[in-house]
Amino acid sequence: MAAPHVAGTAALVVASGVGDTNGNEFINDEVRASLQTTADNLGDSNLYGYGLVDAQEATTGTQTLPQAGPRYQEK
Repeated sequence: MAAPHVAGTAALVVASGVGDTNGNEFINDEVRASLQTTADNLGDSNLYGYGLVDAQEATTGTQTLPQAGPRYQEK
């Protein structure tokens, strides 16, 4: 029963006015990032994935989207 809850929360995120922050003319990646960064961690990600969806935080929170890090370090 997780899929209907996450789908409903994704619809709420879209309705809350999430914007296209990376300029690719789609908002699906912003919705996904919002759901992933605001989920409550339940432990082992092999069992629980990203965790428990937090609808209130996903729609009203001011989460920061993850930034890409460097792929290598120079010595």
